[in-house]
Amino acid sequence: MTSFSPSLKDVLLTPGEVATLFRVNPKTVSRWASTGKLNFILTMGGHRRFWKSDIDRVLGIPPGKTPLERARMRHRFEPPR
Repeated sequence: MTSFSPSLKDVLLTPGEVATLFRVNPKTVSRWASTGKLNFILTMGGHRRFWKSDIDRVLGIPPGKTPLERARMRHRFEPPR
């Protein structure tokens, strides 16, 4: 994991929500997190959560885009390397 400082307005996403954004299986998101391709935090219960702004950065979506603009940009996605 690399250091990342989210804003106060940032939200945490579950692996399932991240999988929906990437259009992959949640297990794939877990593998990406395990190999360091996606940053995550662990809850007190040991569950992974992902900062939305960090996921947007990986997807190549600039901050402040509307949901419609975000949907239009999603087709350019390339998986994390």
